[in-house]
Amino acid sequence: GANEGVIKMLQEIGVDKVDDFIADCLKNKKKIMGIGHRVYKVLDPRAPHLQSMAQKLGAKLGETKWLDMSERIAEIMLREKNLYPNVDFYSATVYYSLGIPTDLFTPIFAIARTSGWTAHVLEQLADNRLIRPSGVYDGPDNLKFQPISERGAKRLTNLYETSIPRFLFRHWVLFGVVRHQAPIGAERGGRKFGSVVKIPLFIFWCLWMASVPNRPWLVHFNATDSNHVTTNK
Repeated sequence: GANEGVIKMLQEIGVDKVDDFIADCLKNKKKIMGIGHRVYKVLDPRAPHLQSMAQKLGAKLGETKWLDMSERIAEIMLREKNLYPNVDFYSATVYYSLGIPTDLFTPIFAIARTSGWTAHVLEQLADNRLIRPSGVYDGPDNLKFQPISERGAKRLTNLYETSIPRFLFRHWVLFGVVRHQAPIGAERGGRKFGSVVKIPLFIFWCLWMASVPNRPWLVHFNATDSNHVTTNK
């Protein structure tokens, strides 16, 4: 991941060599990790928040060299190339300051996206067509936030279309994903898992998912339902 590349770059540079390192990269057209973004041509709106977190962590730990180096690189790149840091740039300092191993930077970054990825997988499987979600909000405005603990119980099946075959198919796939296996009945590792075990487990899974109150990480987004807040363009 880019944030892994950023911290490795900072470790390679050293505190007093930022200007020379960046000058060499620009001269030889080397990539500078964490700078620029394919979509954001201005400052990534997430970057200042992570920069602020890095400042607070640095002050608390008494170690600001990583942030000092990062801010100097950002200053040079803005002046020389009119490029801004992206979200990975300062997240590298934040993760490193928290003591997170470098190899886990990308998994940590991805964890928050797994619920959305799962929703998109289910949505695409429903129509078997490639989708390119744009995340355009089309729900009501000026809603008052209500803590989850104060909301009424909502059955998970209400989030899905009422078609029983569709419900079973989605959970057939999801059950396989959660078990870290291929969808039920598929080959994995040269062997099949016995139906004697799989089928009862799957029945239990469906009953459990249909009966336990709503879990926020299993929301399904449907552009045709006005109760949902995303649409695909």
